[in-house]
Amino acid sequence: MKIKLLALLLCLLAFSGCGNSTEDIVVSRPNPAPTTPPAVFTNVPSMLVANLDGTVSVIGTVDDTVTHTITLPPGTNPPTAAYVEYSALSRQIFVSDSANARVLVYRVSDLELAGTLNTDADAFHMWLSNEQLWVVDRTARSAIVFDITSQQRLATIPIPGDLLQAGGIPHDVSADDSHAYISVLALDGVPDMVVKYDRNTFQEVARANVGESPHVALNPTNREMYAACDATNNVFVINRDTMQVQTTIPATGAHGTWVPNHGETFYTTNFPGNSNGVAVPGLLAIDLVTDQLLGSTPPLESRPHNVFGTDDGTKAYVTHTNGGTTVSVYTIASPTSIPQLSAQVQVGTNPFGLTFFPGF
Repeated sequence: MKIKLLALLLCLLAFSGCGNSTEDIVVSRPNPAPTTPPAVFTNVPSMLVANLDGTVSVIGTVDDTVTHTITLPPGTNPPTAAYVEYSALSRQIFVSDSANARVLVYRVSDLELAGTLNTDADAFHMWLSNEQLWVVDRTARSAIVFDITSQQRLATIPIPGDLLQAGGIPHDVSADDSHAYISVLALDGVPDMVVKYDRNTFQEVARANVGESPHVALNPTNREMYAACDATNNVFVINRDTMQVQTTIPATGAHGTWVPNHGETFYTTNFPGNSNGVAVPGLLAIDLVTDQLLGSTPPLESRPHNVFGTDDGTKAYVTHTNGGTTVSVYTIASPTSIPQLSAQVQVGTNPFGLTFFPGF
């Protein structure tokens, strides 16, 4: 009997080992657990929102939901994500961590950390143009320029000596193909300024006096630059070739800046967001053909701070730096339409800077 059983067992083993029966193999080997693909969003247009709690929220702009969250790694101090930039050239995301004087570089493909760019004492407003990333270091009173391909520092640019002597602090930055424009605040006895720098020599070439507390944006379709000045409630329109002021437009609390790709409208936030406890318009639209205020939209949240929108100019997103977690979403029917509040998205705590990722 034992010999017959042993012969039967050997026969079965030989049959299964021949590979003729797929069913036998499946039954004898359990299926592996399905794998989850890495979290990516490369085909989804998204708004990237830097939060002061040390995270970056990724909002899909099709349905306005948070799809991913990037958490900054620990530093000497608790990280604070202040501003964020996206490079189509390197397919990377750059996040300024002002608390730890660094810019963190993430791959778009998997949202993993790919590098760290160290500044000197601070890392605040940034602007990425082609292969250069310009970062404002308020504490060191300079701008630092990095090559995004090599991740090497190209230059450290102190603010002009006379502005340093007057107590000036660099704040915002924007750039085109040939020049960068940095706002300098807190000047003693003279108006705040926007200083123009050559992107090859890193030398100052011109400057313009503007209002108090300026933030700058460039028109992608012409040579105009806009300085939104919240402390003097106006927007300066500047020819960035000559750095001459062309006109000044009244705009209460003008702070955050955005010009869509069509270049027909300028959007700015009313940073105070209230007047004597009464809610006032939080997002202002200015017609750049007539330089007239088109209208405005009251916010549901206080302290509307920064604004950015989709490439086609049909949506604008506004952060509220009031200790909360809200980003307001506005729909824009046409370049001359008043933005309409359409949604509110919950992100990390104290949303701050933001930028658009178009997908690819």
